[in-house]
Amino acid sequence: MSFLLMGVTIKQFVSRSSLLINLNFLLIRSLALTISQLQILKSLLEEKEALEERLAISEYELCLAQEDIS
Repeated sequence: MSFLLMGVTIKQFVSRSSLLINLNFLLIRSLALTISQLQILKSLLEEKEALEERLAISEYELCLAQEDIS
């Protein structure tokens, strides 16, 4: 009977270990997605800042052109 109890305990241990491995995998995958999303957001922010800079230059050039016309 003690072998049966020991078998159940080992089975429970393996089951719990498998659950922990699955949880760790899900956590790592979630973190990887989060890092990927942060990289995308960083890239979008850099692109936005570059566009704002180009817009400011274009607006300045437009003002200079309007002054030349006047």
